[in-house]
Amino acid sequence: MMISRKEFLKVSAMMSASAFLSRYVGIDKVLAMNAKGSHPNILLLLVDQQRIPPAYGPDEGEAQGLKEILGFRPISPDNPFIQFFPGYLRLRQNAVVLRTHYTASAACVPSRTCIMTGSYSTGVEQTDGGFKSAEDVPWLDPEGTPTIGDWFQAAGYYTPYYGKWHVSYPEGPEYLEPWGFKEWDKSYPDAHVGGTWNLGVYRDIGCADDVVEFLNGRAKDPANGPWFAVGSVVNPHDNHSWPVPWHFSDPEVGVVPLNTYPPSPIVPPLGMQSYEKEVPPDSGNFVRVDLNPAGFPEDNCSLPPTYAESLNDKPRCQYDYSLKWGLSEKAIKQKDGFPDSAYPFQLQGELATVWSLGYNRFYEYCHYLADLQLSQILQALDDSDLAENTIVVFLSDHGEMAGAHGGMIQKWHNAYEETIRVPMVISSPLVNKRKWRMRHILQPTSSIDLAPTLLGLAGLDVEELRAKLEAVHGQSNVAAFVGADLSSHIMGEREGVIRGPDGRPRTGVFFFSNDAVTELGHTQHDDMYEDYERFLELVNETRANGYPLAEGPVRQPNHVRALCTGDWKIVHYVDPNEVEPDEWELYCLTADPIEAINLVDFRTGEVRDDVTVPGLTKNQLERKNRQLKEELARQEAAMLGESS
Repeated sequence: MMISRKEFLKVSAMMSASAFLSRYVGIDKVLAMNAKGSHPNILLLLVDQQRIPPAYGPDEGEAQGLKEILGFRPISPDNPFIQFFPGYLRLRQNAVVLRTHYTASAACVPSRTCIMTGSYSTGVEQTDGGFKSAEDVPWLDPEGTPTIGDWFQAAGYYTPYYGKWHVSYPEGPEYLEPWGFKEWDKSYPDAHVGGTWNLGVYRDIGCADDVVEFLNGRAKDPANGPWFAVGSVVNPHDNHSWPVPWHFSDPEVGVVPLNTYPPSPIVPPLGMQSYEKEVPPDSGNFVRVDLNPAGFPEDNCSLPPTYAESLNDKPRCQYDYSLKWGLSEKAIKQKDGFPDSAYPFQLQGELATVWSLGYNRFYEYCHYLADLQLSQILQALDDSDLAENTIVVFLSDHGEMAGAHGGMIQKWHNAYEETIRVPMVISSPLVNKRKWRMRHILQPTSSIDLAPTLLGLAGLDVEELRAKLEAVHGQSNVAAFVGADLSSHIMGEREGVIRGPDGRPRTGVFFFSNDAVTELGHTQHDDMYEDYERFLELVNETRANGYPLAEGPVRQPNHVRALCTGDWKIVHYVDPNEVEPDEWELYCLTADPIEAINLVDFRTGEVRDDVTVPGLTKNQLERKNRQLKEELARQEAAMLGESS
């Protein structure tokens, strides 16, 4: 008997999930699955826009102490940042670190959809914002690909979700229940729209409070069965609000006063509080935030080594994007009445490096804001006595360029390590009994692996659950996961090669991005159309000043497909309109971890005559290039249904 998900919600409100599924699917193991202690709890902690600190030199990028903490590296005895990150340090306990972990897509919406579904082929490829409204984005269909919440609900788990979602556009009264999650009404509206009241500095407090309340409640009634809970904080994504509207004189708009431009200090000083905000509006909940209770320092990073890179040997959309993202933000902020925007920083003459370094310092500060909330959640878990039977999983949706490769910021139109290499840490005595010694998995992994891996860590039978989901979704079949179940590697039961669901040894992981950040959406609301017209004017003004930009939005080809093997990365840029020819990048990450040297001619994809890789002849490098191209083409076809 096939039923819709809405019917499932109505029926399951009247009977237990186990009884419902047994009635409709006839599987009598469900009750046993709910027995106390039979399956672990899982707490998924998700942050927004955190990268793994890149392989820069000691005086490049993040301060060395931050590299150690945020990169889950060994901690030096004199690390001056330890006091600011109790949450990140707690994640190291009983930890397994996925050392070469990549996001499956970018930016926020497609990345989070891959995380939540374990699928590349949901049709969710765009992020709202800029010149695109919510109506322009193909959000995740609640009747389509199941989410992790659906899978765990089918197993009898309770599945609350707190914090930022950004996968669909949910409304009441059901909120996230059609997508398999409960209690999200506490987090409504989603933390990606609106004014500064919706920044992480304000919204993450409520997210953490809700997770803590949930943990305290479960501690009082542990016999309620297993749970899979998500705590999704916004930060360090608040860097998008710097310099304005974070700094702004109007308390209704800003977070702190704007005294100088460039703002000084960049990081709020010890003891400073934010403007008071009603969060959300009309809720009666007024919040004033202690912005730096421990005195996090402003001197926390340097510019990256590729900051001044020309990009002459890279796909052409990169240079276009490096300026046009800033020009698009400038157009929008001019309309909103902010001071003449410093975006793009590269055009600020002698102050260019001042602005870029300020942006990066604020980005590092935003990690401290994230820890203020993560540490409360993890402390509550420890205080609740639930930690022994709870697997904590920590990950980020995507990274941040932070001025690398010609001053790029944010995360569009590239596959550099800064954008796509992100943390994933599993912390629990159930996966690593050695409390103070992290175990590392060095093989490349992907956020597309998350869903099958969580089900594996919970000891659940995927095929059995698939049969239940087919009944709930009214579909003839629920597609198999394309990612790998990493649970046996995480548990220490297996080492070496990772195999995909087809049983083949996996040679690398696949990344794609079709997100068009500077293009105009099809709805073309008047205000967005005016912003877009102003953006085009700014592009033309910049071109007239001698900057070699293409006309219009970021030039094609700008849709990105990449294969990451750990040692090598090959990147393929395509034009969805099939007008502009494909472009290419190839990097040897062991010889060139900062990806400064594109080994191929970006126009042809053939190895350049003026490059070398230590230990390889020209013929060997050409052979490696062909092999990587063939594997990337195979994965493009398998994951996206595309052929080169």
